[in-house]
Amino acid sequence: PDYPLMIERMGMKNDFTPLPSADIVGLSRYEEGHISQAITKWIPGVRHSARSYITTLNWLRYKQAKSMIPMLDTAEKIAMDKLMSLTKAGAPEKVIMRAEKNVEMAQEAWKAAGKLTAIASGRGKFGAAESAVPVLQTIFWAPRWVASQLELPFMLLSKQSLVRKEAARMIVLTYGTAVGLLALGKMAGVWDVEWQPN
Repeated sequence: PDYPLMIERMGMKNDFTPLPSADIVGLSRYEEGHISQAITKWIPGVRHSARSYITTLNWLRYKQAKSMIPMLDTAEKIAMDKLMSLTKAGAPEKVIMRAEKNVEMAQEAWKAAGKLTAIASGRGKFGAAESAVPVLQTIFWAPRWVASQLELPFMLLSKQSLVRKEAARMIVLTYGTAVGLLALGKMAGVWDVEWQPN
């Protein structure tokens, strides 16, 4: 029941990656495609590895989007209820216009949450340069992932407060876990960590 919401309301149609098959033409639909079909046909394990990678990332996207649906739905219902109550009460036009704007913002939050989910899971966007992705994939390693890492901090500037909070939570969890693991490893004597960036 949540998948149609993710596709329609969150705009994630192109963010769920299809599994590798001969039926799909074009590398830009894949997570991080590669030009040579010989790699997937003749080297054992590559096709299975790609399927596992894609399945895991699709599951990650689905779980993240599913966790945001109740918050988005609640925010939209609250905005709609407030608008209805103000309209019934005969509130001034200026107040009703502000409430209508809040409803629009709550509806726009669905798309922003879908964008955040895609970016946070390594599915960066190239906008008008999307047709260049297959070429970039032959030259650079994982250009979609690199683009997503550059885009993620900008999600902290989103107009949608729910998306800003979720982006901040994701960033803190990711870097907090990394720093925590480094500190634990250093305390356990497993590795040495240089904390001075100079």
